Amino acid sequence: MKKINLITLIMLLSCSDTIIEKNKIDNAINTVTETSKQVETGILNDELFVFKTNNISLLKNELRNNLKYPCTAERTKDIQSISQLPGSNYYFFNDETVKKSFTFQCDEESIIYPIGMGIIIDVERNRVEDIWTQDMKFKHYFDRMINELGYLPNDFKRILYKNYIMIDHGYYFAENFRALSIYTNLKNIPENIEVGMEATILTELGFIDNEGVDVLSTTLLTNADNKLEVQKDIINFEVIFEKDEKFYFIGEGIVDQLTIESFNNIFE
Repeated sequence: MKKINLITLIMLLSCSDTIIEKNKIDNAINTVTETSKQVETGILNDELFVFKTNNISLLKNELRNNLKYPCTAERTKDIQSISQLPGSNYYFFNDETVKKSFTFQCDEESIIYPIGMGIIIDVERNRVEDIWTQDMKFKHYFDRMINELGYLPNDFKRILYKNYIMIDHGYYFAENFRALSIYTNLKNIPENIEVGMEATILTELGFIDNEGVDVLSTTLLTNADNKLEVQKDIINFEVIFEKDEKFYFIGEGIVDQLTIESFNNIFE
């Protein structure tokens, strides 16, 4: 009788081990399946894609450093609309023209700083004419070309920068991607800012220019009367990642899945 009980016990233990192993395999399969779904939508738990195309991608947890808010976290107002983020559309162009920049609202008279360490590679501080709003003939050509192309080309966009600063961050943000940042529609750019200068997160780049119409930074938000109102103190800045002579913007390839929360833990 004892032998029978011992054999039975061994068989039960063996079955138990088999069940445990099966459960482990099932759990692993479920985890892989869920992970695959998250990857397809651009969300991988804490590993949010910074961008994702068919051939190349950058995960949030692959960033060497987070991006600093250009007017500091304390002076940056909460994002109210998806239109303030890359992947939305510009107000002045057709719906196919994808915006690649951020338009964050800052406290009044906030100083603008770099999003990270780098080298200043371009500065424009003396542009006073706004050809897009003042020359209607050129504006017609500008609008027609964008409608035909379906996007805002970089050479056209550069015309709209007004006074701006461009910084090369090298590989400060990602090991395999060079990063560039561009801050447009500035005023009172300090005289010491010049090409070749090393920039830190404490380098003052100037202030936001609220005079006139700025195509790239125009932001409409709902006011207290529930009406759309053009906002002031909007910093328009673009972050570009480059690899093998190709350029990528934050959110590229996953625009349809992006929400305001998608950008958590990228800026600080």
